[in-house]
Amino acid sequence: MDYRIKECVEVLKNDLDLLSITDAELIIKKFDEKIVFGYNSIDWSHYDSRISVKDITTLSAELKNNKCYIIWDEQSLPVIKTNIDLVIANFETITDIAFDTWIVDIDFIWIIENHHEDGINFIRI
Repeated sequence: MDYRIKECVEVLKNDLDLLSITDAELIIKKFDEKIVFGYNSIDWSHYDSRISVKDITTLSAELKNNKCYIIWDEQSLPVIKTNIDLVIANFETITDIAFDTWIVDIDFIWIIENHHEDGINFIRI
């Protein structure tokens, strides 16, 4: 296992599910169906409700106690199911793994994108 993922697994170990390849492919397919992408980023021109934040904790109250998936832009990395409180507490460790990271509510109600050029953005779908 990649050392970056090992560190992520360690900080998320209290609520962690590394999805199987089959389950991960299904989640990524659903994610791709729900979101309009530009080049390696959400195409924000399709979403009026975009909220940009400098600090993920700004969204804490809105996202409490929700299960979510972590998806990275590198296909070789696993999809992880965890809870948003752990994601918020360990955001830097999680987002340092790859250039771009998406945190997606398990019911696809909201998405957080951490983009290497555009920062942290949030939408409700």
